[in-house]
Amino acid sequence: MKPLSLAILLALCVISCEGPQRATRINQAFLYNPNLGRLHPKFNIYHLSETESQLDFLLDASELQYMKRGGDSIQRSLVNISVVLHSTFESTDMLDSASTKITDVSDGKNDKFIHGEIKFKASYPNSYYLQVTISDLNRKSSYKAFLHVDKKDHFNKQNFLLLSEEGREYFGTDIGSKDRVQILCNNEKLTRYYVKYFKGKFYLPGPPFSMKYVQPVFNTHPDSIYSISVPGGEGISFPKKGMYLIQADSSKPGGITLLRFYDGFPEVTTKELLVNSLRYVTTKEEFDKLHESKDKKAAVDKYWLEIAGNEDRAKELISRYYNRVQDANRYFTSYTEGWRTDRGMIYMIFGPPESVFKNGTSETWEYGRNPNASALSFIFVHQSNPATENDYQLRREPQYKSPWYKGVDAWRQGRIYNE
Repeated sequence: MKPLSLAILLALCVISCEGPQRATRINQAFLYNPNLGRLHPKFNIYHLSETESQLDFLLDASELQYMKRGGDSIQRSLVNISVVLHSTFESTDMLDSASTKITDVSDGKNDKFIHGEIKFKASYPNSYYLQVTISDLNRKSSYKAFLHVDKKDHFNKQNFLLLSEEGREYFGTDIGSKDRVQILCNNEKLTRYYVKYFKGKFYLPGPPFSMKYVQPVFNTHPDSIYSISVPGGEGISFPKKGMYLIQADSSKPGGITLLRFYDGFPEVTTKELLVNSLRYVTTKEEFDKLHESKDKKAAVDKYWLEIAGNEDRAKELISRYYNRVQDANRYFTSYTEGWRTDRGMIYMIFGPPESVFKNGTSETWEYGRNPNASALSFIFVHQSNPATENDYQLRREPQYKSPWYKGVDAWRQGRIYNE
């Protein structure tokens, strides 16, 4: 992982540099397409007190433009980050705003991350949305995100922070078998954490046209429960695969979730995943044969070579397909791996959507342009889940049958669908 570089905070002002916008009208396809936009920041929200919260951000220095200014011989990046707090996702009201400018001096490599924070006013017990705008002032490009600020209670994940044993903040909840994690909570009187462990029962979603498919309900009954003392700067390991829900109070809903899938997640690093993620494009007989192979890697290579017809084309198909698996893991992981979710399934077959429109309870993906006869629209509805905010279910429709098989057949004929 790239080393962190603490950015120099140049300015903090009370007024945001950009006025509020209605989130529902903004195409947010860039969130799920690594080829759209130059910036791919990461965020955490942490509640500092009854009336104040903090946005922590992580920027990849390699995505920023470094240049010399005003005869200076030193190359620097210059970034402006502004936040505007709204009462709802659809609202354009401005409850609070703040802005900060960041500069970073180039070390010639820029293989580092820049970490910083912005404080804003938000009070319990309320829910908000935070409009975040990041502008690379040298490149004149920007990135916009809308983040849910959950300050309804003192027990949800935004009351916690995860740090490595060395003090590096985690931006995400997936950890490795050798990671030792520090858990911080804004409740200074807390002496113990309660840990609910779930082994994990993973399913594949049914096809988008199946009206008989019933999505498994998240099992809220853990396989085991134990408590740990609040450590002082000491990391805790979580070696067993599965999900860990860490709580300040075991009788209350909410907490922060840690996920242990496999070392190297979200990348495709296991032979089992090479095979398992092919289930969307294989017949049952093909899938069973791949699973029964003694050398799964060789069997997968053979499968793609037979589809592609030549080695170069097979390499291209393998690269594109498994890149979609990895991207699905990055974007859609909830209590299960991202490629196993409804959004991951659609993403892997149809690719990144051309348009993504969100509201407070769902998001709509669009492929093609209306009134194009081949235009497709998928609606994913947010599910209430105590372990994650990233659980969405597809609203299945019979008319998806033809485009689904068209997409699957394209892959089976050696074509990268929707490129």
